[in-house]
Amino acid sequence: MRGRPRTLVAALAAPAVLASLVVAGALAPPAAAEDDGGEVVRSAEAVSDCDSGSFCVWTGVSYTGLLIDTTSTALSGTGIAVASSVRNRTARAARVYANADGSGASRCYTAGTTVGLTAVTARSFRILGGTGC
Repeated sequence: MRGRPRTLVAALAAPAVLASLVVAGALAPPAAAEDDGGEVVRSAEAVSDCDSGSFCVWTGVSYTGLLIDTTSTALSGTGIAVASSVRNRTARAARVYANADGSGASRCYTAGTTVGLTAVTARSFRILGGTGC
């Protein structure tokens, strides 16, 4: 019986400790960071986080998790393996590739495409020069 009160105290204290870490910023999502290719990686919570003129992929379904976007026609690495949400806010088609060097299987998304639930291998991506896939 002596162990029970300690277990109860530990169970009650855990949420308070977790809440204090969140308030202190210790568990905050990563801040936006730009890599060498001009892509922006940031935490996102909504489809509206994808800026006009950008092609965006998210690590989570329903436009959650890390958001990686590009406005470039140059091939760029995404830094992730699988995109779970995709949005193309450009006037051109965009393509994601299975491999970081643009090889392997690929999937094309026409202008205006919004997909909140997918599982596409997306180690690299780029905006294409035209509107068609």
